[in-house]
Amino acid sequence: MIIFGTRGKTLRTNAAPINCDHCGTKNSVYLSFAVRYFHIFWIPVFPTGKKGMTQCSHCKQVLYENQLPTALRPVFYSEKQKIKTPLKYYTGLLLVGVFALFVMYTGYTSSKNNKLYIKDPKIGDVYEVKEQPDKFTLYKVTAVTADSVALVVNNYAADRSSALYKLRRTHGTDYGSETISFSRNQLQSMFDGKQILNVKRE
Repeated sequence: MIIFGTRGKTLRTNAAPINCDHCGTKNSVYLSFAVRYFHIFWIPVFPTGKKGMTQCSHCKQVLYENQLPTALRPVFYSEKQKIKTPLKYYTGLLLVGVFALFVMYTGYTSSKNNKLYIKDPKIGDVYEVKEQPDKFTLYKVTAVTADSVALVVNNYAADRSSALYKLRRTHGTDYGSETISFSRNQLQSMFDGKQILNVKRE
């Protein structure tokens, strides 16, 4: 179950040199400011707004932003502008950004490695192959010569490319004994044509 919603947290409470209009007590008004933020599992994701209020320390009258008397508004808004929302209330957005950068870096590294591995195959390399629109399986390199590459085909197949990870994990050693052979140019063409989707090298 995902727990999410909004919460509030006081940022600052400070005295202001303002008299209370309600009870007349001098310099008794305190300004309080709070941030509201959206959270998931109590982790702040992003702030949704900054609110303020005043309270008299003598009569305890509370006034919210839309209830403030005209004389108090300049001081209130001046103080509100000075208060910055701490970065910790953007934690969720920062984590999403870091994750996005990680995914981009991983994708770039994987793409770069794939190109290198296709040009320079090694025994033990595993190719993720699209044999048909709804059939994906694994080829494993068993021998490499100057012109060709010999492979064995996994005994199992998946109906989508995203399931190849599970196939590698559960049937990573289940290959047939029959060997197939491709020239290096053929392998390159299969890679360029998106038939070879990925290359895994231990």
